[in-house]
Amino acid sequence: MTFRTDINGLRALAVIAVILFHFNEDLLPGGFIGVDVFFVISGFLMTKIIVNSLNNNTFSIKVFYSSRANRIIPPLAALCFFLLIFGWYYLSPADYRQVGNDILNSMLFISNFIYAKDKGYFDASSSEEWLLHTWSLSAEWQFYLIYPLILLGVYKFLGKNKAKAFIVTTTFISFIICIIWSNISPTASYFLLPTRAWEMLIGGVAFLYPLSNKKNYQVLSWFGIAIIFSSAIFINEVHLWPSYLTLLPILGTYLVIISKQKNVFLDNKPIQYIGSWSYSIYLWHWVIVTIGLYLSIPNWIFIGLPLSFLLGYLSYRFIETRKQKTFITNPIFLIIIIGGLGGFIHKTNGLLPHYSNDIQRIYNDNKYISIHCEESDTLGCKFINKNNVTNDGYADYILLGDSHANSQIHTVLESIPKDKSLIYIGSSACLFSPNLGSTQRDLTGCNSAINIAYNTILPKNIGSTVIFIQRTNIYFQGYNNNEGEDTKKDIRYNVSSSLISSEDVFTNTLCSLVDNYKIFATKPTPEQTVNVPNYQIKSLLLNKNNDISISLEHYKKRNKLNELLFKKLDDCGVNILNPEPYLCNEINCPIINDGTSVYLDDDHLSLFGADLLLPMFKDALRK
Repeated sequence: MTFRTDINGLRALAVIAVILFHFNEDLLPGGFIGVDVFFVISGFLMTKIIVNSLNNNTFSIKVFYSSRANRIIPPLAALCFFLLIFGWYYLSPADYRQVGNDILNSMLFISNFIYAKDKGYFDASSSEEWLLHTWSLSAEWQFYLIYPLILLGVYKFLGKNKAKAFIVTTTFISFIICIIWSNISPTASYFLLPTRAWEMLIGGVAFLYPLSNKKNYQVLSWFGIAIIFSSAIFINEVHLWPSYLTLLPILGTYLVIISKQKNVFLDNKPIQYIGSWSYSIYLWHWVIVTIGLYLSIPNWIFIGLPLSFLLGYLSYRFIETRKQKTFITNPIFLIIIIGGLGGFIHKTNGLLPHYSNDIQRIYNDNKYISIHCEESDTLGCKFINKNNVTNDGYADYILLGDSHANSQIHTVLESIPKDKSLIYIGSSACLFSPNLGSTQRDLTGCNSAINIAYNTILPKNIGSTVIFIQRTNIYFQGYNNNEGEDTKKDIRYNVSSSLISSEDVFTNTLCSLVDNYKIFATKPTPEQTVNVPNYQIKSLLLNKNNDISISLEHYKKRNKLNELLFKKLDDCGVNILNPEPYLCNEINCPIINDGTSVYLDDDHLSLFGADLLLPMFKDALRK
């Protein structure tokens, strides 16, 4: 196969764009389009290899898969092995457990499925995903597995000419799926092959329908480079991706490939070296970025950027292009051993016994304690204590709420009289008020819980005490800035009419209940800036221990708008419970109390933290 310096130069541009974006997105806001450039290049090269072999009757599925595996898997395995070593010394049990699972998924090339269900690529918390970047390797590998089989079948049953038309048609269909799916489920669309396949297939179209070699297409080459650069500069994470806009970097890459032109920008030694090392650089750079963030190293870009190139070169030189093939570098062996180690670490809670007793205590003390329902049916979870919920569904107390209610229910149960009964209806990230919708999330489970609560439970429990425990500030104000999220990005609930706000719908709902029920509503608990147990463990591992509890002023400022909502509730007769005096002092809202974590993560209270609210609940609920 003739070596194309222009394509190698494109690889360099792609990896430079991606790493600049990841080290500091302000340097190149649209640098993530480098992955799209890689996809087109892969599609072009794979189509060229497969089609030329099919035309010469020399194509072998075994040789094709073996060639791809021998190049891709050993460098990936080396990176994962490094993470196993790093995690042993520096990661908390929870993080090491997660890294083990990510390594297994990455070695099996299914990580894109996991991330598609988990979180968005641009979420701030994604910086904690050590192998997030392997989603693109998984998508490409899935393409490598499926594409040759499809082409082989099409060539055999339809012939060469119809195979070309088939690829063009499939490209168009994949693009349509991408546009539709991106609007329905942006996160899944970002990571999965069906919405990305068209980008690789465009590369195939570039090979199957080349331009005449008799003309000089320098202008096309430069125009393509200009489009790629413009995309990297003017596109940013706010734009839906992939989408119509994705056509821009794809078109730019397509034009460079079909023009087949050398130019001084792509065909020079530094760019050619980087292009050759690009796969290994891509593998290492994200882990280097994450190490800098994890260890909070200032100005890390000045160390991490050159280190990414150095490690990329070493990986290319000694692993990716190794001449000697041994049993230990066999791709199948590496998948079994490295993936198996990852799975074992996940199953053993990050190999918990290898940590110190203090770390094991923190980890064990802050596990999520599941709720054991003494009786459960479609009407909810029934905590009976000494008395049964009556046959007609009556209970003395009804608890409604989201995951914050879930983390405090043990305390609520301890607070009510032992001879009283309680029914709990809960759903994560659910604001318990009918007539609210969301453009941010699927509310199927939430709406089901709300229907049960308002249409079945409450009508049978006139006179009961109803308790609402919810993270109300996030529903109306969005994420806490200190969580790294843009507060304007996640206003979760809305109403179709502009004449009434979602806050008013919620307050009107609770106020309408006060005539028939005794209503309690808790103000939000303080939200910290870190996962507290992980922070405690990290402090022990790294010998750092700074108190980063949020200040009382921060807590009050965060909930300033929320206070107006609770003032309206108070005015209409809702009883307001305020956790501030129990979780905060005159200066701050501590993350640790008497050496014990107050939180399960950054905002959910631990069992110990929730028990700090026992006096508040007992005083209110036993009157």
